[in-house]
Amino acid sequence: MIPLDFLDYGENNSIDMKVTENVNGNLAVIVRVLLDYLNNDPDFGMDGFLPRDYLMRRPQECRCLVDELYELILSPELRYYINPKYEYLLYTILQWWEDCNDNPSELIPNPINKDLFSLISTNPNYLTNDGTNYVLKEIQNYESYYYFCFCDHDFLPSQLSKMLTMFLRNEELFSMFFPDVNLYDYIDLMPVDLRKQYLGKLQLPQSPKTKLEAINIEKGVITELYKVLRKFQKRVVEFRNRGETEISNDIHDSIEEVLKSKYDLQITREFPMGRAIKTLGETDLYIYGDEDYAIIESKHIENFLDQFKQLLGYLNHYFHFGITISINKKYNLQDAIDKIKENLNNFVDDNFKLVSVKDLEQQYVFKSVHIIPEDKAKHMTVYHFILHLNDYDRERIAKEART
Repeated sequence: MIPLDFLDYGENNSIDMKVTENVNGNLAVIVRVLLDYLNNDPDFGMDGFLPRDYLMRRPQECRCLVDELYELILSPELRYYINPKYEYLLYTILQWWEDCNDNPSELIPNPINKDLFSLISTNPNYLTNDGTNYVLKEIQNYESYYYFCFCDHDFLPSQLSKMLTMFLRNEELFSMFFPDVNLYDYIDLMPVDLRKQYLGKLQLPQSPKTKLEAINIEKGVITELYKVLRKFQKRVVEFRNRGETEISNDIHDSIEEVLKSKYDLQITREFPMGRAIKTLGETDLYIYGDEDYAIIESKHIENFLDQFKQLLGYLNHYFHFGITISINKKYNLQDAIDKIKENLNNFVDDNFKLVSVKDLEQQYVFKSVHIIPEDKAKHMTVYHFILHLNDYDRERIAKEART
């Protein structure tokens, strides 16, 4: 399902989910009508639903996007991240549906039933300071669908062109204003002229082998993971209720496409390591290409030391680096960082001796460097991320404001 931007999926999660199901049910009806046209009318095409250039280059892929969007909407799981191509397509489908209907009262296929209406209208957390029930107001207004179904509108041509122009002029300025935007996700939506300039600036060659030679893979993977975790933290209330396995699945799904398209790398879940599988177990996430690249271990911060030892057990001399992601629901951010660094500095093992601990340019990310038993001259780098899901103080002050 597509999450609604005005809900936080926290204290009222059960009602929030019912509201979300209602809206996604309406979206499913609308997309289903489009699918029926595409399947049954040979003269009905995709013109106007996606950029002209994209439709010409990959018509079959564009057609498949409609089915994939429909499946996404029908999924019982909330999707914290939606690829810009699906967002663009959904936005244009909403416009098409509005253009097709002369009667504004028929734009929303399934109005809310009495039971849901009662749940929403009697919920004090849905009231604004002037007593307006903002949830009822939003979901009964079709125009609001253009806003609460999307966390932003970066995929629209005008906004995307502005971002691309800024990137081409000043990459550092772009990173400052849009730290969470990965332009590569928008490549099929870009205006043709700007896309050519963008690819030229990246100097992305055509063959995978040349691509691997041209791009600093290690820095690239760390940057992509940093962007993903920052997006997660925008939906802190939703992710606060998720376990280690769910979060590892989310990381896999959100980074898989970009690793493949930009770096020709694969990522897989729970890959068995070593001969003694029962002893070593399975990695949370394993990144590989023509060779082994990295292993990611994701655990609650309370279990950092066990997580770290497990990672060191996997990282043989063929790997380039490792990554720990500490899920923090307990400490404030600085205390979490101090806890991890303290564990690292107090870790004693002659075969994995700590060489150094350094902060990175990305905020709240640092790396430790260790020797490894197979080759004392080779140093293994481990990057340490914190997925900070402790926002109870913000939640408290927000409740006080509503009260």
